Amino acid sequence: MKMKGEVVTVISMMGEIVGRLKEETLIGYVIESPRLFVPAQGDASGGFAPGLSMTGEQNPNSAHINKGLVMTVVKTHEQVAKGWTEATSGLVMP
Repeated sequence: MKMKGEVVTVISMMGEIVGRLKEETLIGYVIESPRLFVPAQGDASGGFAPGLSMTGEQNPNSAHINKGLVMTVVKTHEQVAKGWTEATSGLVMP
């Protein structure tokens, strides 16, 4: 996959996961700083959950996502990638 090192969106059966693609294995994808995208509610804009599940570790360094759960992997929209960078690093992007 040519997106190695890029911020990607993994579209899965559990939702959309944004993170940096570290590697693709035979059975899945290793994603750095994975965050579950939370859609907007009302007038608020969307954001990121602090992990992949409500009861799992917060702010995980990486996750291996099984290909059997993945519908596709795409490059993340620029504005969403900026939001992910801010959420995972604390840096405010211009």
